[in-house]
Amino acid sequence: MEKAVRKATKPKCAAPKAKYLKVLIEATSDEIALTSALRYLNHRIKEHSWTVVFKSLIVVHVLMRKGANTRVLNCLVRDPTILNVSSFRDKSGTQGRYTLQTKNIHTYAAYIEEKVAVYRDLKVDFVREKLDNGESRLRQLPVEKGLLREVEILQRQIAALLNCKFFIDEVDNEVTLTAFRLLVEDLLTLFQATNEGVINVLEHYIEMSRVDAKTSLQIYKKYVQQTEKVVDYLSIAKRMRAALGMSVPNLKHAPTSLTATLEDYVNDPDFEENRRKFKLSKEDKNKDLKQDKQPVDSKNLSNKKEFIDFFSSIEQEQTLIFGPTQTYSPTSSLNRSVTNPFIGIQHQRINEFSSQPQIIQSPVTPHDTNPFRSTILGQDMSSNRSSILSSVQQNPFQSPISTSSYSNPF
Repeated sequence: MEKAVRKATKPKCAAPKAKYLKVLIEATSDEIALTSALRYLNHRIKEHSWTVVFKSLIVVHVLMRKGANTRVLNCLVRDPTILNVSSFRDKSGTQGRYTLQTKNIHTYAAYIEEKVAVYRDLKVDFVREKLDNGESRLRQLPVEKGLLREVEILQRQIAALLNCKFFIDEVDNEVTLTAFRLLVEDLLTLFQATNEGVINVLEHYIEMSRVDAKTSLQIYKKYVQQTEKVVDYLSIAKRMRAALGMSVPNLKHAPTSLTATLEDYVNDPDFEENRRKFKLSKEDKNKDLKQDKQPVDSKNLSNKKEFIDFFSSIEQEQTLIFGPTQTYSPTSSLNRSVTNPFIGIQHQRINEFSSQPQIIQSPVTPHDTNPFRSTILGQDMSSNRSSILSSVQQNPFQSPISTSSYSNPF
C-alpha cells in the first residue's frame, strides 16, 4: 500500500497514474488494506508540496467514486483527521501561479470533508446513490420521512463544491484539471438530486404545515441562488471541455421565478383554511379515482368543482441550462389559467445568459394579488384533468457524459 500511495502522489505535476489508482481502488474491498492506504495518504497530506497534497486528496476522491464507497466513507467518518490540511502551506514556490494552490487545496479538502459529513448525517452519498429505477431518492422521499432536512443537507454539500473556484485562468496543469473534472462530475449528479428534491418539495408545498412551508420557501430561495452558480460553474467546464477531456450535457432545472408566489401563499391569513380545503379536495379526487369504473353521472361531473394541484406539471416547466430560453407554453389543448398555478403574478422567463430577461404580464385584475385565490375558490377541472395528470417529464440527466481521447485515468 505504501508504494502505491507514494507512486500515485509523486511531486511531479501530473495526474495520478491509473495503474496505481487501480491498486488503491482494489484495496477498498478489504478493511485492513483500506485502513493502511488511508494511513499512508494521511502521511502524504502532511507534506508541504502542493502537488503531493493535492494528488493525495484526488486519490481519496477517486476512492469515494470508484472504490467500495460505503467502506471508504465509514473509515473517514471514524477518523476525519485523515483529511486535515489546516496546517498546509505551499513551500514549493513563493511566486507565480503555484501560490494559489494553498487556497485551492483548502477548499477542495473542505468539499471532501463535507461529503463525509453528509454521509455521517444521512448514511447516503448522493453521488453514488440511485434507486433501481434511476431516480434520486429525493424525488420519492416523503416530507414526513425527512425530505426537507435531506435537501438542506444536500444544498450544504453543493455549496462546499461551488466554493472550489480554482477553475480560473491559472488552471493549466494536470493536477488541478483532474480535481476540477472530478468536481464537475460530482456536481452533475448532485444538481440532478437537488433538482428532483426541489420538485418534490414544490409538489407537496400546499399540503405542508406553515412551519414546513416556510422551511421549503428558504430551500427554494437557496435553490434559485445555487442554480445560478451551477450554471456559471458548468459554463466554465463547457468552455474547458477539451482540456478536461469531457463534455457537459445540456441539463434542465426547475423554474426559478416562483419565490413571490410561494411567499404570497405561506403568508396568506387564510393559510390554514386553504390548506384544509386543498387536502379535502385531494381526498375527494382519490376517491373518484378508485370509483372510476362505476357509471359516471355527467350532470354531477360537469357541476363538480375541484382544487388544482398547483405543482402537478412542475416537471414540465423546467429550463434548459445551456439551451434557448423556455417559454413554458402549455399544449394547445390545455387552458393556461388552469394548468399554470402561477398565472396570478408577473411571470419572469429566466434566461441565465440574458442581461434583459423577458417579463410577461399575466392577464389578472390589479386587486387579485394571491395567485392561489382562484384555485381555493375552485375551478372545473373535469375536461383537463387527465391531460395534466398524464404529463410526464423525461429525466434530463440520462444523457451520458462523453469523453474524448484525452488520456484520463478515470
